[in-house]
Amino acid sequence: MIMGVEAVPLRREFGEDTPDLEWLPEIAQRGWVVVTADHGIYKRQPEREALGKGNITAVFLPKGLLRMQAWDQVVWVLRHWRAIDETVSRAERGTIFRVTQGGKPETYEVRTR
Repeated sequence: MIMGVEAVPLRREFGEDTPDLEWLPEIAQRGWVVVTADHGIYKRQPEREALGKGNITAVFLPKGLLRMQAWDQVVWVLRHWRAIDETVSRAERGTIFRVTQGGKPETYEVRTR
């Protein structure tokens, strides 16, 4: 548990090379929130449809985060986690967020069933 949140690395649950379309339905069943810097999940049509079908809440961290050193990534997440967590906690399930480099969560899309 990190800062009151159970964070589970996908590779621990599903393996390193598991395709998105295999793990997304399982995430939906578990009711988990996806937190990732892989914006391709939102941009590729099949993955985007899986997000919607599963009513998955997702948070897309800034792409620039992947270019940072690991320690700088941790510092960035810790610095901005409270705003991200508070925003996501108030949102309807199925809301898709993108987080700016400055740490501000913005709504990409809201899906309701």
